Amino acid sequence: MADKLRYGKTYWEGLLQGTEVPKTDIDKLHMVFSLIIFLGLSLGKILAFAFTTNIVSIRQRAGTFLTVYKGGRREEWFGPAEVYNIWHEWSPVVQAELHGRIIKPCMERIAVAESDAIIEDKSLKVQLKTLTIAGVRTLLDPVVIASKLRALAPFTHSYLHAFATSPNEYRQKKARKEARSAGNEQGLQSGNDEDESVSERYDSESRSEAEDEDEPGNHSDWRDGYPGFSRNPTIAILVAIMMLAFVRNRATNALALPLGLFFSISGTSSRVLNVLSNIGLSVSVTTIEDLKARISKDAIDLAVALITSGTIFYIIFDNINLYLRKFQERISNRASMIHATNSAVVALPGIEAGALDLNKKLVMRGKRAKARFADIRPTRADGTHMKQAFGCLIGELLVHYTPGSRGWKGRTEMLEAFSKARPTDRPLPVEKTDFRPFGVFECWSTVTAGVMMEVAGQGVLRNRLRTLTSTDRRSRRPEECHRG
Repeated sequence: MADKLRYGKTYWEGLLQGTEVPKTDIDKLHMVFSLIIFLGLSLGKILAFAFTTNIVSIRQRAGTFLTVYKGGRREEWFGPAEVYNIWHEWSPVVQAELHGRIIKPCMERIAVAESDAIIEDKSLKVQLKTLTIAGVRTLLDPVVIASKLRALAPFTHSYLHAFATSPNEYRQKKARKEARSAGNEQGLQSGNDEDESVSERYDSESRSEAEDEDEPGNHSDWRDGYPGFSRNPTIAILVAIMMLAFVRNRATNALALPLGLFFSISGTSSRVLNVLSNIGLSVSVTTIEDLKARISKDAIDLAVALITSGTIFYIIFDNINLYLRKFQERISNRASMIHATNSAVVALPGIEAGALDLNKKLVMRGKRAKARFADIRPTRADGTHMKQAFGCLIGELLVHYTPGSRGWKGRTEMLEAFSKARPTDRPLPVEKTDFRPFGVFECWSTVTAGVMMEVAGQGVLRNRLRTLTSTDRRSRRPEECHRG
């Protein structure tokens, strides 16, 4: 194929010699299409030639057509999009063909490419062998997963966003009503009884779910972007994409794994978990049990690290009774239960080792008898503090519990003002409690027996500490407690 046009400028000047050359674009178009019709060429051949030829002058014009124009007096313009919109509005038959022959194949290729990007992303794959409690906490942040999905699958996210957030018939009617009223509250109440009943039916759910968010600190920003929605569309889109990715590739379990864990610990039955696993919303029951064992082992390791760190700590233990099943339903029923003694290690930061010196405390015995009333008499500053705090507390109670207070304007601001005005007296700074589960160390012990074993110093807890803190400690698997 030649790199130049066979019929150049010289040819047309000689052919049109003595003929008036068209000046306007419309006249030029009429002349071009007259030649096309005269030569019997189809538009398909012309377009295919324009975008496949190596002729420089034609390729330059084809490239210009495929360029996005921005700025200037003209709004952003993209030639193929303008032509496609003209085709799309041609007729309903043409729309169906465009969707089926152009949009659908292109959409499928984009979906496969974005799906590959998601299932190949290592941050969305969780391996049980290396999972820790800190890793589980990272998975609980939906913002991280949502931002990553927007970057990996922008087309899929945009498609689902349009699917989920487009206004329904009720919201369209409400928007038209608000536009007509132009801020007139009387106009907002106008309309027929049917629209009012529909509005009340749809708004009642939104109000009931949003009431708890009126309190200070509970305001949710997502409602500002989706007025009228009672559920966050972003969460629904995130779950939908991760469900589809998990169905295609079980290793992409960044959402199915923590959801399955929460479903299980919330008491969801194995049958329901199987259903959730089949639809891609949860991992299997076996994987959930393996996850529990892995988290339990990591929790015990964290407790051992606290015990061996030199920080002062204390250990609490409690007996738990887990009902498993009932059998032999006769005159005397029998039930299968697990009676276990559970424990946890709690750190006491900021306490010197001398606080454990019993002799220093024994020396102070009897000194309370020397105390006088002046030692505990409130000062004038104490009275001012209590009076102001009492007034703020009364104000909060009135705003919270006065009938109809939820409809007050500025209710949230009033609660925040009372909260800021209320004086506080906290001698000790606020510190997050370091509470680390230590696991079950005695299975099948009754409540009385478990407590008496510790009080009597049977050494169960002491032996467990010695075993776990040794270099060759071996953690007891949770399933060992489920015998019988």
